[in-house]
Amino acid sequence: MKPLYWLFLMLIIVSIPIFAHLDELPLQLWDESRLAVNALEMTQTGNMLVTTYEYLPDMWNVKPPLMVWLIAASMKLFGYNEFAVRFPSAIITLLTCMFLFRFMHKNTGNARLAFLSCIILISCEGYVRLHGTRTGDYDVLLTLCTTAYLFNYYLFIENNSNKHLLYFFIFLTLAVFTKSIAGLMFLPALLLYTLWKKKLFSVFKTKYFYLGLLVFIAVLVSYYLMREDKNPGYLQSVWDNELGGRYGSAIEYHKEKPNFYLLQLIQHKYKYWMLITILPIIFFYNKIKNDLSPLFHFLLLSSLSFLLVISNAGTKLSWYDMPVYPLLAIITALSIECLISLLSYNTMQIKAKVFTIFIIILAFLIPYIDVTAKCFTPEYDKFYEQNHYMAFFMARALRGQQNINNCIFTGDSKRDQNIVFYINIQKEEKGLRYKNLLQLDAGDKVVLFYKAQIDSLEDMYSSNITDSFANVKVFQINGKK
Repeated sequence: MKPLYWLFLMLIIVSIPIFAHLDELPLQLWDESRLAVNALEMTQTGNMLVTTYEYLPDMWNVKPPLMVWLIAASMKLFGYNEFAVRFPSAIITLLTCMFLFRFMHKNTGNARLAFLSCIILISCEGYVRLHGTRTGDYDVLLTLCTTAYLFNYYLFIENNSNKHLLYFFIFLTLAVFTKSIAGLMFLPALLLYTLWKKKLFSVFKTKYFYLGLLVFIAVLVSYYLMREDKNPGYLQSVWDNELGGRYGSAIEYHKEKPNFYLLQLIQHKYKYWMLITILPIIFFYNKIKNDLSPLFHFLLLSSLSFLLVISNAGTKLSWYDMPVYPLLAIITALSIECLISLLSYNTMQIKAKVFTIFIIILAFLIPYIDVTAKCFTPEYDKFYEQNHYMAFFMARALRGQQNINNCIFTGDSKRDQNIVFYINIQKEEKGLRYKNLLQLDAGDKVVLFYKAQIDSLEDMYSSNITDSFANVKVFQINGKK
């Protein structure tokens, strides 16, 4: 089949789990909704340099603003809604698949192998997930940038191509501009690979290394200094939250064992592909090594090094391993392609070949169907169930399915970023406002969703419930008890 046909088929297959029901769930608590509020306020204030929260410099989310810029641009196109927040992630995912296809096809001459790599990636639970390709978070853009700089560095080392060294620095800069220090996590792997290939001195000899390094340093230092000038104390917050704090120690109770990421890979994130990856490598290692030795070893070294680096970090969260999945997808594709090639030349009976091919097809269908099904019926984080139903309530109000005109919201609403987003985009049109729970007056219509807040209101006030949605209650205040 022609490479273009493989490309079109790949785009059709991957587009379903990328775009299907993208706005089904309301905005998720924490990073996605924080970015959404940052982007919303950026479109309103026009301040492209300093990200804000409640129109004050955001000193909790101190990462550079590349992803916020993309979401803000999407809001300008599609309005203030869930689709606008998540559309950049969907497009970035599609671009990642296209980049992966192009790299594999151009460097192996095998369009089928390129196709397999993309399908495996999009069938991976560790990649297509909430706080991944399905939400407006940093990690999908980080994954594109790290994948791009890894492969450009590989091409530089293998082909002595100076243009790829410059591309490496461009994507390295974008990776850091996406998620700060997280963009540097693959650098130990690149150093090890350079040493293994005995090219460290040749790297230092080329003027393009210093040119790229100069651009990298100049862009990032300029941004951080300008931000500090406009937002005094920013650099200290970066140190506390990103550099010294997050990697060196567990912040916000995100402490896990060193084998946290490995167990997640085996148990659910890469569970369908783990055995398919390992067995062919064990049995057909020599063939893989002979056919694609540099690429295979580069991917293996990069994956293991990255997992080791993040496993030794103080703070561990389940989505921090997302950049490794494009690499694992190619390793798995190499294993399967090796098996397919052996079948083509093997003298086994036709029935045995058909059965083996059927097993391979089934191996692709099961994870793909599983991931796609979760996109059509997306699940929310049960830990934040009370918040989820309140966000759903507010999303329904945004679509005119819930009446919140002239409603009052209290401190529990201001604490949750996704609720803040929904209130801010509807407050002028619907007359929404905040009020202290202790200072409510007769006639106030109050929306509450946390049980503790509801219990407090019922203890202090005489009221009627005028509307409800799961744990969300709308109270009409009659007066104090």
